[in-house]
Amino acid sequence: MVSVSIVEDDLNYADVLKRYLARYREEFGTQFQISHYTTGADFLEHYTPDTDLVFMDIELPGINGMDTAISLRKVDQLVALVFITNLTQYAIQGYSVDAEDYIIKPVTYAHFAIKLERVLQRLPDRHAAYMIHTNEGLVRVACDRIYYVESLRHKLLFHTADGDLFMWGTLSEVEADLRQYGFSRPSKSFLVNMRHIQTCRSSSFLLRGQEFSIGRSRKAAFLSDVTAYLGGTLHD
Repeated sequence: MVSVSIVEDDLNYADVLKRYLARYREEFGTQFQISHYTTGADFLEHYTPDTDLVFMDIELPGINGMDTAISLRKVDQLVALVFITNLTQYAIQGYSVDAEDYIIKPVTYAHFAIKLERVLQRLPDRHAAYMIHTNEGLVRVACDRIYYVESLRHKLLFHTADGDLFMWGTLSEVEADLRQYGFSRPSKSFLVNMRHIQTCRSSSFLLRGQEFSIGRSRKAAFLSDVTAYLGGTLHD
């Protein structure tokens, strides 16, 4: 099931997109769960990070589509975004917010189906992402964009490619979720993404230019994880 949000104030054109999605489902068997919003504000208020694909009109009342997309990217870097517009120059701006594609109105079904197929093929793996419960709400982050997680008493600090994020919780809970994605725990205070380790020795390792010590009680398990993940031989 592909979760789709249509953000379009033109009800007639929103219906066109719904009909095209229904026809695509009949032809190819892809199931869609569709939500429709007429304003960017309403979309952002009700947005949930389990959404797979967003069709976003640029010329929306109130908050325009571009500003809506900027706010969207603050909480979800993974959702596929396709802009809808009458003017090509506006659509090109969409790449600044990592839009997958754009649709110029009016669009035929044949053209729509080709674009939709390309987007569906590139949809990110929702399961390879982690939901961080920040004070501002849920933020979905791709696991490979998380560098490491730091425990600060009862708070967790996620160091990611898109900035730092705080969440209440324990490192053990996060470790249970992220271990399957190549994370390991070198000490009681850190959980690290092994794909970002540059070098590793018997007592420390370098991750994105920062040196971390390996705790004595976790040394054997951590070095075993790193050796299995990265291969090769560790240095003294």
